[in-house]
Amino acid sequence: MKPVVARGLHKEYDEVTALRNFSLSVAPGELVALVGHNGSGKSTFLRIAAGLLDRTDGEILLAGHEPGSMEARREVSFIPDDPVLYDDLTVNEHI
Repeated sequence: MKPVVARGLHKEYDEVTALRNFSLSVAPGELVALVGHNGSGKSTFLRIAAGLLDRTDGEILLAGHEPGSMEARREVSFIPDDPVLYDDLTVNEHI
């Protein structure tokens, strides 16, 4: 099972398109770097993958699970520049 699979991911904020038809497939053990100019959608993708932001269209699975689900949160960690803590997790569960 691939740790990250995104197909046709799309995110719009009112009249601004942050992601358009973004696809990514990461194989187990593969390292990936997201590189791009400011405003190119890197942080938007990561926030969608972490379940912190809803996508407008497309699909994304983390270890076969929906972003933000407890199963996905067990498999994947995301620490943004300004960390966001989940209200339903204890300190130990965050670690």
